[in-house]
Amino acid sequence: MAAPEQAIAPDRLRDEVRELTRELIRIDTSNPPGRESVAAEFLAGYLSEAGVEAELAGPDPERLSLIARVAGTGEGPSLMLMAHTDVVPAPDADWTVPPFAGELRDGRVIGRGAADMKGELAARAVAFAAIARGEDPPAGDVLLLAESDEERNTYDVGMSWLMRERADLRCDYALNEGGGILLELAGGRRVVTISIGEKQVASLRLRFHGRAGHASVPAGADNVLARAADAVRRLLSHDAPARLTPAIAAALEGLGAPVAAGAEAAVEWAAGQHPVLAGMVPAMTRLTVTPTGLKTHEPANVIPPFADVICDCRALPGQGLDDVREHVERALDGIEHELELLEPLTGGTASAIDTPLYRVCEEHVRERLPGAELLPVVTPGFTDSHWVRAAHGTVAYGFAPVFSTPLDVYLGGMLIKNSAQCASGASTTPYAYQLIVTEKANSTLEIDQITLEGATDCIMEGITLQTGRVRTMPSGNYSCGGTTSPVNITDMRRTSNGGIELAWTAPLGNGCIETGTFSGTPQQ
Repeated sequence: MAAPEQAIAPDRLRDEVRELTRELIRIDTSNPPGRESVAAEFLAGYLSEAGVEAELAGPDPERLSLIARVAGTGEGPSLMLMAHTDVVPAPDADWTVPPFAGELRDGRVIGRGAADMKGELAARAVAFAAIARGEDPPAGDVLLLAESDEERNTYDVGMSWLMRERADLRCDYALNEGGGILLELAGGRRVVTISIGEKQVASLRLRFHGRAGHASVPAGADNVLARAADAVRRLLSHDAPARLTPAIAAALEGLGAPVAAGAEAAVEWAAGQHPVLAGMVPAMTRLTVTPTGLKTHEPANVIPPFADVICDCRALPGQGLDDVREHVERALDGIEHELELLEPLTGGTASAIDTPLYRVCEEHVRERLPGAELLPVVTPGFTDSHWVRAAHGTVAYGFAPVFSTPLDVYLGGMLIKNSAQCASGASTTPYAYQLIVTEKANSTLEIDQITLEGATDCIMEGITLQTGRVRTMPSGNYSCGGTTSPVNITDMRRTSNGGIELAWTAPLGNGCIETGTFSGTPQQ
């Protein structure tokens, strides 16, 4: 695939990004095991056509990262464009299309990594190649770094290794994943997110002791599982106090949040502005300890002497182990336990927003979306931005100017199975549908279109509904084969993994009413 030349029209660049994304998806870099070197070698070949000699680096020959540089004049700051090449595994059974085929449907690329984050990697590689072909060098160096092992970071072969071993990779600024989500708030205001930091992460073990015994004589034992279960319940129901960093407080206050009334009031206000903020703002302003596993190390016929509750811990920047212990002590309220971190708290770095790059991002948002504002957020998860901040003090932001709503990103092009039956008793063959959804304020989902796969003239549209159980049943039109009939949504709910479920009815004529259910999960 040829790298783009200077001054190529935007449509051509979009086509180039799309095709490069598809090529990258076809390289299976599921982590584990990773094997990202194949993707790095492919990118090196792509960049060589733009006259860029890329370097592959890392301690594991099968898990190399790509480094490429366009030298600047030295008159301006340096910028790193970051993107990881690995993806989380995608079992075929969970997909309605081959996850590594890079299929294109209605202009949308479907496959593992399309959103996280081979689409962004392709966009940054195309932009980097265009800069390399330019006649005038940039004011500062521009680096493209396509790193391995971001999804797990358990082998020290990706960004952690590069930042420790390669001081020459220091940059003033970096752009990574984690932002660019467009949210339409209650009242009509629009914001685009930019990640300025992330929480610390660690796994911890809570051990509870009881009195062992044989399961056939339960009365003689002190079953520790009851104590562990009570601890899990308390941890899940106990919220740490909300804390606002100065940057987050200023951003929320600018949107109208009652920051002066305290962090809790500001968080509650923000959570009511958009369903995404309802989950994001509490997570980015509170320390969390979430139980994720229970271990006893005993056979099924033994009441164990102790039980371990494994927890995922996410602490705010500036917090430490003492804060974690205090939170757990308050939650368990007297339940005896032993707390052990299974690894040190990692992450917790943040970048200031009073920088030239942040202002450039603000200007870009205002030009593309007049009236929209940039909203800084702290990412509850962990990205490689931490390593560049910690190693060199680099100002790193998560920002991809795609300006998609969350469901545009994660559910656009989602394929859903229809298990429809006719009221007459005749059944229909299950069909695959394509659902395009936009998420609005107040938990509103706008269904732009539901298209029957393989029959492009079959479209269900004109439907707006609320998340949760539907109180007033919305309706729209179902057009197929030149015939249009009304369709009624009888139920809708959001699933725990971010998908949605719909139930609907539509008359087919001849006294037959088709009933259908849609159930789908996000595909990236």
